[in-house]
Amino acid sequence: MTRELESAAAVEEVQTEATRLLNAGDAGAAIALVDACHAVPGQETNVMQLQAAIHTDGGLQLGRRDLVEHSVTLWKRLRPDAHQAIAYNLANAELGLYQLGVAHRKLSTGWQDEREHLRTARALYERIGEDTSASAELRLQALTNAGNAYDIVGRNLDALRCY
Repeated sequence: MTRELESAAAVEEVQTEATRLLNAGDAGAAIALVDACHAVPGQETNVMQLQAAIHTDGGLQLGRRDLVEHSVTLWKRLRPDAHQAIAYNLANAELGLYQLGVAHRKLSTGWQDEREHLRTARALYERIGEDTSASAELRLQALTNAGNAYDIVGRNLDALRCY
């Protein structure tokens, strides 16, 4: 059954429910909920952000690469070059793809096959961290995540630079 989201308040209501489902460990239900949503004109961006966020978090929770890849596609359609918060979420999804790839392979094979996702995530995080027009909170979180993204592969000096 399709659910039409006619306002930001309606999108927020679905987001609250989907987040509750994710927190309860029911990522499948959260994804089904947002996939059943349809945006009326004027709410397309809000609904796409909601779907991208739930596919990122739900896909990671389920260990489903296809869902996280779908979220990357959605985040890219939302213009991460123009919006630092979108770029931050894209970076999180890219890092998630790296982590899923490494988790399902030997570390060396996973790193070899997935390193471009890691590099993309780090570059996005660092770009946000250097952007003085972004909020201090977003910049700090982005630099922390960049540091963590270096740390997970043993690049301690790069991680310390970001921290």
